[in-house]
Amino acid sequence: MTTKKLRTPSDMLIFFMSLNDFLFVVCVMPLYVDPILYGRWRFDSGKVGPVCLFNAYGGTFFQMTNLFILGVISFNRYITVVHPKNSQKLLTMTTMLISIIICYLVPVLTFIPSFAGFAKFEFNFQIKRCNWNRLESDVVINIFFFVGFFIPLILMLFSYAKIFIVVHRSRSRVQHVHSLTGIRRSRVSDGDSRELKLTKMMATIFIAYLITYLPCTILVIGHLEFIVPRSLVLSSYIMLWSGSWINPVIYGLMNQRYRKAYISMLDCGYLKKNSNQSHPST
Repeated sequence: MTTKKLRTPSDMLIFFMSLNDFLFVVCVMPLYVDPILYGRWRFDSGKVGPVCLFNAYGGTFFQMTNLFILGVISFNRYITVVHPKNSQKLLTMTTMLISIIICYLVPVLTFIPSFAGFAKFEFNFQIKRCNWNRLESDVVINIFFFVGFFIPLILMLFSYAKIFIVVHRSRSRVQHVHSLTGIRRSRVSDGDSRELKLTKMMATIFIAYLITYLPCTILVIGHLEFIVPRSLVLSSYIMLWSGSWINPVIYGLMNQRYRKAYISMLDCGYLKKNSNQSHPST
């Protein structure tokens, strides 16, 4: 956010998603790792207490919030590519800020039935984490799945499907006109090229999120009737952890602006200082 070129509505969404990933790794992930290493819940005197509740609510909150932000990002790309004339009016910093507030507010609202006592918590030895009791919290877990997973997923699939269709039809029309007129294919404008590259990057983030988060999500909300191997649990949590650091890698690999921002941030003025020292004023 210190780079002026990255202070756009789309970049604001990416910033909050990255912040979300960072908070998840620092605040919640250690509580996932400890039970896997020791095979039991060592906090709250081995009972369901404040730390156990934080583990359950925190993990669900950050995962749901990330999915909502991904949904808003996909809709942002949909408006930009499919309805470019309306994008300047709709995709402002104000609307993005309101969208982010909603992304954080909705998960909290879905916790209300749990706060009201319509759910029971336990340390689940299958998945080695504090979680809602599946048999006594079935309605609550179904709400989480429908609101926090199904709705954002449908929004993302719809948005990227429409983008793919519009881009494919546009390219087909341009190729058809060029084939009829014999005119060589012209280059795509810098603005359109930048938007398409950004859309590809966002779609890649969406796919990476599904790959890294879906296995753990199935373990958490699924009503598993078999004994889950420890290796499978560990693998799902490793993928979950990797999903929190893989997004910045995708930004750097697929977007030149982010690469420059990373280099500038890591440089911290060192190269500039050396350059001034090597060329002293006379």
